[in-house]
Amino acid sequence: MEESKNELDELEKNETEEHEYTTTYKLNSYGIDFDVNGLVRRQNSHSIYLPDFQRNYVWSKKKASKFIESLLLGLPIPSVCLYKEEDNKQIIIDGFQRLESIRLFYSKKFSDGSKFALVSVNSSFEGKTIEDLDEELRLKLDDTLIHATVVKADEPQEQNYNAVYLIFERLNTGGVNLTPQEIRSCVYHGSFQKIIQNLVKDENFKKVLIVSSKRKKDQEIVIRLLSLANSYEEYTGNMKEFLNQYCDINKNKSEADCSVQVNLFNQTFSFLSQLDFNIFRPSKVLNLAILDAVFVGTYKYLQTGKNLDFNKYSSAIRAMVNSSDFQKNIETGKTHHSIPLKERIEIAIKKIQECNE
Repeated sequence: MEESKNELDELEKNETEEHEYTTTYKLNSYGIDFDVNGLVRRQNSHSIYLPDFQRNYVWSKKKASKFIESLLLGLPIPSVCLYKEEDNKQIIIDGFQRLESIRLFYSKKFSDGSKFALVSVNSSFEGKTIEDLDEELRLKLDDTLIHATVVKADEPQEQNYNAVYLIFERLNTGGVNLTPQEIRSCVYHGSFQKIIQNLVKDENFKKVLIVSSKRKKDQEIVIRLLSLANSYEEYTGNMKEFLNQYCDINKNKSEADCSVQVNLFNQTFSFLSQLDFNIFRPSKVLNLAILDAVFVGTYKYLQTGKNLDFNKYSSAIRAMVNSSDFQKNIETGKTHHSIPLKERIEIAIKKIQECNE
């Protein structure tokens, strides 16, 4: 059973960040016109790409057809935004739905595998594939120009990656707003993201969360838990920024580099999965503040290599979650603030250590 969309939206709907992004960034940008045929070639060669294609394409065939029709009619269309990486490849920041619609039309297959013949368009185009267009119209489509704004971070690039996240967050107009983790998967793509994708498949993790993977909320939760377990002391009050920094630092780490984290993560969830289901859902919806405190406390204890007595541990967690000092640190609206977050985690670390002494 999965959380409904509304329940997913409720997870952190009322949580505010303690502070906004405070860093200033060094970026430069320039405009360039690509012809449609050239864009398709670049997408097929992955010199223009979206790193994580699991998000992703959400347009219906009707909507995609309308966009292709606009190109055929010569109507003006919005520009796209790209981010130029160090290897000169370009990440699609804004315009993925449009660019992917073009690529699919040229490939003759829609995202669901069916033939991409135009639907709900002008009768002169209705039912036509790319191959059905006459030569003049095909050349017109090939040569149609699409304007792009290309953004590049000044050196050192790693200090400006958070700006790329913000550009994704603020400029994306794909019809369905990207979630923070969908953006993160694009900006901080690399071997670490693949490790995160594997961790969400853990059966104990899925048993505790029962959260849909559709918009990558499960992946974001894994990153939240690992980042807090390894550096909660450094948290300053902005969860998005904190998770971005953790992903940036770890983006190129291999499975071998992360083996200790992965093993501790799995061990921790083997204990969490045995706890009373309602501990993490006092109001039916998953409470991430309770989850992160219990996870980090358990993770830190297992990190010592000591054995954990489950009966004592279970009783201690139940009592801790119901205590007034813990409850004040999970108040809605302040769970992302630095003091409540650190205090609830430190309470959990202390209680779990004490119950096993």
